[in-house]
Amino acid sequence: MSLANPSDFYVGGTPHGGHLDGTIDFLRIAQGTLADARTTIEELYQWQFNGPFLRDFCGRKPVGKRDSGAVECTFD
Repeated sequence: MSLANPSDFYVGGTPHGGHLDGTIDFLRIAQGTLADARTTIEELYQWQFNGPFLRDFCGRKPVGKRDSGAVECTFD
């Protein structure tokens, strides 16, 4: 089955001004299948809910709003 479509793809809004009144925390868009990516749905869920993007390079979860950069700024 293919979802091929020549139309533009919009996330959270339209060119006419309509928009989603909320926040998108996570969005994954793929042009292939899980088999193409040599992965499983379990691995995808693990990445989505416990992936490296949820922590800094030191393994710390962000406190409050995420800092920009590779290391979370903490004042101990």
